[in-house]
Amino acid sequence: MKSGRMFVLLAASVVLVYAASGCAALKGGASDEDMLGELLQTYKTGMEAGDAEAVIALYSENYESARGGTYEEMVERMRQYIPRMAEREIELGIGEAEIQIDGDTARVGPIVSEGRRGTMRRTLICTKEDGCWLITGSERERTEE
Repeated sequence: MKSGRMFVLLAASVVLVYAASGCAALKGGASDEDMLGELLQTYKTGMEAGDAEAVIALYSENYESARGGTYEEMVERMRQYIPRMAEREIELGIGEAEIQIDGDTARVGPIVSEGRRGTMRRTLICTKEDGCWLITGSERERTEE
C-alpha cells in the first residue's frame, strides 16, 4: 500500500511538471512523436492519479466533443470524473496505442480502460497549436461485458 502511494505522488509530480511547462520543455527539438508520446503518458498518469487539473491542461480551449460539447463543459465533467476514476483505481492501458500524424493533426490511441460497464477504448484527437500538441477532441467506443 505504501509503495502505491509513493507511485501516485511521483506520478503526480511528473504530471505537474509537464502541465506547468505547457509542453514548453519539450518544444526545444523534440519530435512530434516524442511530444505526443509525452502527452499520452501525462494523460494516463494524471487520470490514474486523480489530478484533473493536470489532465485539463492537456486540452485546447478549441476542444469540441464528438457530440458538440464545449471546452467549458469538458472541464466541468473532468473535475467530477477524474477523482472518482482514481478512487476506483481504474488503470488505463496504453500498450496498444499508436500515434498517427497528418500535418498539424494527430490521432493517439487506443487508450483502454476496464470498468463496471465494460471496456472503453478512447482515441485522442490532437492539434498542434503554437508548437504544442493539445487534445481537441476524442472518439470512444464501449464494449459491454
